[in-house]
Amino acid sequence: MVKLTNQKFKDGSVIETTESYLPLKQVKKEREFNLLRTDLLMIADNFEALSSEQQTELKALRKKWRDIPNDANQDEEKCEFPSIPTWLKNKNLDLFEY
Repeated sequence: MVKLTNQKFKDGSVIETTESYLPLKQVKKEREFNLLRTDLLMIADNFEALSSEQQTELKALRKKWRDIPNDANQDEEKCEFPSIPTWLKNKNLDLFEY
């Protein structure tokens, strides 16, 4: 099982944090879905429209997603699904509602 942490925000502040555990098979599906949807942001025109901080954060997030299978194979209990930053949730990619 892989730990998934969700946070709900209101006016830029966290108002609720929930944790759940998903089977690795489900996590891999979520991972693939998120990678596919954020592929659109990696296209040069879209990527260049992001701030340098957002670009760095997006690259790091996508790396964490790609590393999930290896991390889970090493120690599934310590593997965590990375949190989605608020700015990315607000990109209207309609994939970040779990």
